Amino acid sequence: MKRVIQCMWLALMLSTGTSCSSSSGDGADTGGTVATDGSSSTDSTAGGTATDGSDGSDGSDGNDGSLTCPAGFADGAGTTCEQGQALLDFTIKNCEGTDTVFSEQLCQAKCTLVYFGAGWCVPCRDKQPTLQKWHDTYGDAGFQVINILREDSGPSDLATTTFCQEWSEEYQLTFPVLIDPTDRITATCLGSQAFPVSLLVRDNWDVLYQDYSGETPDAEWEELIQECTAL
Repeated sequence: MKRVIQCMWLALMLSTGTSCSSSSGDGADTGGTVATDGSSSTDSTAGGTATDGSDGSDGSDGNDGSLTCPAGFADGAGTTCEQGQALLDFTIKNCEGTDTVFSEQLCQAKCTLVYFGAGWCVPCRDKQPTLQKWHDTYGDAGFQVINILREDSGPSDLATTTFCQEWSEEYQLTFPVLIDPTDRITATCLGSQAFPVSLLVRDNWDVLYQDYSGETPDAEWEELIQECTAL
């Protein structure tokens, strides 16, 4: 696995478990500007996190030590979330029902584990304490977890702000929990696969690793997290 990550990282440098079935994928919202090659000429300026490079920013640490997102990512679904590709920016809701631009969350860390799940998915629930443990253990190294929930008790019971808040409180989560009841992004990443879906994404939007159906062992995930934060 270490060799896979190293090879992917080299290629990128040279070029610049139990599953839960879901009906997710039908009627996905594909609004927004999408580029087929994973890039866009439109800057995402919400929240002031993306820059156009005119101030010399290249996506590295800012003067105050904070991370900034690379410029040029469109707001909208359309990425396949494929390993080795760049994830596009998108806007969904937080637990308060406020629109949240994903780049504002992603650029808070070097590496982010994006975990797509649902309330009715038992493995998704079982995974929450482990996700919180990783968030705590590797946070100082530049790692974070972001939960994205689409459904509550069933495929026709879409996630609400109340469910989002209850989920966070039940598992005492200190990382961001977002909801995607309109399939703004979940259906595109989930496709015909099964919950949960996990992506390990760098702050430059590259998807380093993709896991469908929660099949990757925890020990392997920890190795991936350690290697990602060491890049």
